Formats: sequence, C-alpha cells, structure tokens
Amino acid sequence: VLTLCFFLLCTTAVLGATVANVGSLSITEQDITFRMATERAYGNRNMSRSSALVSLVSEALEQNIAIEKNVTASEAELSAFGTQAEASSLAPQILTKVKSVFSSDTQSYTRLYLSPKVTKKKLKQLFDSSSTIHDSERLTAETVLSQIEGGKTFSAAAVDFGAAHDVFTVAPGAPQQLIDVLSTLSDGQIHQNAFEDEMSFRVLRLVQKVGHTYNAEAVTIAKKSFAAWLQTEASSFGIAILDDELSAEILSKYSTVWWTSLIE
Repeated sequence: VLTLCFFLLCTTAVLGATVANVGSLSITEQDITFRMATERAYGNRNMSRSSALVSLVSEALEQNIAIEKNVTASEAELSAFGTQAEASSLAPQILTKVKSVFSSDTQSYTRLYLSPKVTKKKLKQLFDSSSTIHDSERLTAETVLSQIEGGKTFSAAAVDFGAAHDVFTVAPGAPQQLIDVLSTLSDGQIHQNAFEDEMSFRVLRLVQKVGHTYNAEAVTIAKKSFAAWLQTEASSFGIAILDDELSAEILSKYSTVWWTSLIE
C-alpha cells in the first residue's frame, strides 16, 4: 500500500494541494516544500520551487515505470534501505537534518527521500538483467554478421548500419570473456555469434594471433543507455503542471530537460 501511495495518492488532503500530475501520480505543494528543505540540509540553500518540481517530476516518471514494470519498492526493501542508510551514512549529521525536515511524517520521509533511491536501483537492476531490452541492437548485430558472412566488408557493414568499425589489439589483462572468444578463432576467422558485453554487441574477426596478443576487427553496435531506456519508457506518461507560474518557469528555464516535451 505504501508504494501505491507514492506522491500522496492517499494523503493529498493532508499534505496540500496538487501542483502536478505525472502519469498516475500526483505532486503537491508540500512535496516541493519538503524537497527544498531537504536540499537545505545538504547545504543547497538556493533551490527554487521550479527546480524542486523538476527533480520530483523526474522521480515520479521513474516511479510510474516501476509500477508499470511491477518493480516498485516493497515496504521491507524501503525499511532495510532506511536502516542501512542510518548505519552507513558518511555524514550522519546531514541525515539527521534530513529526517528532522519530515519530523514525525515518516511516510513522506520514506516516499520522498528513501523510495526514489530504491526505485532507481531496482530499475537499473531490471535494465541490466533483462533479456529483451536490447533485442533491437541484438537483431542489428545478427544482421550485420549475416551480411559480413555473405561477403560484405566490416567497414561497409558499419557504414550501412551506422555502427562503429575498428581494428584493435587484445592483450593479457583485457576482459577474459573477450580473450576466451578470440582464442577459439583461427587467423581470419569470424566469430559465429555476435559478442555481447555490458555496453555493446560486436561482430568479431580475429585478424592475427601473435603470441598471447590478438589483433582483431569488429563492428560494434552500442546498446542503449540506461538513461535512454528510461526516457523511452517514460515517454508514454503525460505531465500536467497545474500551477501556471511554475509551468511557465520550467518551460523557460529547463527547456533542455527531455520530459518538458511531455507537458500537456
């Protein structure tokens, strides 16, 4: 229940008037006040209302994604994170000031201070572990491999698909997974599958092995970044800023923030 009450879905009447709606969630004037006070606890005494709202909208978009993907933070996870934060904080005096901002309002402390951090972590874990998020890049790599096996050069394939082409040396100390793949190839041989690592898919050819060093050629298809994935997933959620002054200020001062194009 706690996570579904994020951004005061359950307590709007207590914590103030709604300032913005983000997807299925609401942000109130009290939320903005809490965020500005929290920043003061960290020494930032110049945060404006519009800047506070920008940070809250960004977090609300992430929470909407978490709800949609069924990876919202549980009460147990939030409690454990709060306990860990208290035990491991490098600046306990700041954490004490932050908690004093919320006083006895532990729900708002959890919702506005703890939950965004846990949610971001859970979304990153989903991004890193998903077998489908990078399907389009995987398909591109497989297509590049097929065309190269059909006779197209590495450089031509890279141009056709807007990918990177490079010739490089892999020496001892390089990622072992890459060394293991190259060690299975003969000079001039192309690896039968696209090589995947955290950042990309690569179509690989061993140019020549010299001692314990491998000279290789690759077409590299970069994976989408976590930030790019978040933007894609969040783009389906509407944003309505009900305070005209705040809306105008955000559109003027923060026009480079990607989600301003979603404001209705």
